Amino acid sequence: MLAVHRNGSYDLADWITEDMYPNSYKIDEKTPDGAIIFQKLNEHAPYLTLVAEDGVLIDVIARSATPEEEAAANAPLPKTDEQLLIEQLLNQIAAQQTAIDTLVMDALGGVSSV
Repeated sequence: MLAVHRNGSYDLADWITEDMYPNSYKIDEKTPDGAIIFQKLNEHAPYLTLVAEDGVLIDVIARSATPEEEAAANAPLPKTDEQLLIEQLLNQIAAQQTAIDTLVMDALGGVSSV
């Protein structure tokens, strides 16, 4: 059974029943019509329009992405806590290396050892 949610996402599982997901369309993807809808969902996701009649999903139509959707799709992913910590540690190491370089230069009387 296929549960198609109003936002175009879907869940597909044998355990889905008519009672589950009360605000979603239920499609038997094993029927000819259901197989066509399932195929269209896969082909057009995530940019699609659901066409329903009398509470029954009858078609899935491809559409272009909105400017907001394109911006979201092209936006960089937010950094994880681990990535932020790594950046912070790398910046601290760079600052410490600069301080060490300055101390070495002062100890050598301004003469670079490199």
